[in-house]
Amino acid sequence: MKQLEEEKALLKSLEGELKELRAEIAKVKVKKLEVPVEDLEKQLEETKAAVTALEEELKVLTKSEKEAKEKLEAYQKKYPFE
Repeated sequence: MKQLEEEKALLKSLEGELKELRAEIAKVKVKKLEVPVEDLEKQLEETKAAVTALEEELKVLTKSEKEAKEKLEAYQKKYPFE
């Protein structure tokens, strides 16, 4: 009988430990990767600024390309290559 009581006590102890472990697992599953909104807003603003800078650079390069093509065409008209 004593062994049975000891085993029942051990079983109750293990059940309690299992319950605690399940609660810990549930907490871990619920935890989310938290990134402060301010950091995300700052990153978004930096990205927007970089995109704007690249768009401006593209405009300049496109304009330069157009001017270079016009100069090349004018040169080719003036000095035709045969």
